[in-house]
Amino acid sequence: PSNTPRKILRCVREAIAGHPDDLKSPVFPILSFQESVPPVLAFHLGSLGFMTPLRFSSYQETIDRVLQADDDLDITLRSRLVCTINRSKKSKTPPPPPPAPVSPVPALAATTATKTAKGITTLAEKRACMKRRQSYITKGMKTERMLVLNEVVIDRGSSPYLSSLEMYCNDLLVTDVQGDGLIIATPTGSTAYAAAAGASMVHPSVQTMVVTPICPHSLSFRPIMVPGGVNMRVAIPRSSRGQGAVSCDGKNRQDLGRGDSVSITMCVWPLPCVNSMDHLADWFHSLSRCLSWNVRQKQKSFDSSDEGDATADDEDT
Repeated sequence: PSNTPRKILRCVREAIAGHPDDLKSPVFPILSFQESVPPVLAFHLGSLGFMTPLRFSSYQETIDRVLQADDDLDITLRSRLVCTINRSKKSKTPPPPPPAPVSPVPALAATTATKTAKGITTLAEKRACMKRRQSYITKGMKTERMLVLNEVVIDRGSSPYLSSLEMYCNDLLVTDVQGDGLIIATPTGSTAYAAAAGASMVHPSVQTMVVTPICPHSLSFRPIMVPGGVNMRVAIPRSSRGQGAVSCDGKNRQDLGRGDSVSITMCVWPLPCVNSMDHLADWFHSLSRCLSWNVRQKQKSFDSSDEGDATADDEDT
């Protein structure tokens, strides 16, 4: 599009200046572009910087190169997920309003109260009642949809019991999950929470979803990868002892009740990220630089000459 360079410069300017949303997510353009996203220039200004391969010291040259380039930009399309929270159908009758308060000071009650059809209620209690009513209607009637870059986490929430989850793939019941929860991650998120839970790290160009259990109460429940075109659904059965919670990219944490479910599908709008070298070199460099992947002292050879050279080097050192 003709306005793409302007959007790129806006993203860079907000990242350097400290956009408020940047404090909530490492990839803040997702909050500004909920569907199609322009190419993102990720400059390393933080500590870990797994997704920021570009050096800030040469940001002006990088921006000029990107704006003047035609077809020679190396871009990684990072897949995103669409998370839909489905609330179970409940009674449409909202909870009853709170009883009218009894104030020891009639004058104060008259100034802080409002007349309703069911009696005198303070303004604060009326707002609280409307908030509970809206929350109840939302939970019983509507669904909520969010875009996710890293992972969707369904866990036991504040419940002290094991989470009991049903995992479906294209409406096929795959397994029952008993543990602390479940992580459904993109390849980008496979190096985050999923990697800490034991999943494999997947290159972002691979179209897949990584399903990883969190502390499963089973020795045979290993992480798996499913095709990117499937519809994953995780439900809390009505027979579950406790409830649960869901969070997307570590934000928007919401409680889940018995009968609620979460559907996860692949988003049709990926996140294009401009690479510093190419998509393979940047990814392997990030693994080595940020996670110290497979870093160990090299084993010495049995060859005596090599051993003598190594000893001489050690003595010189």
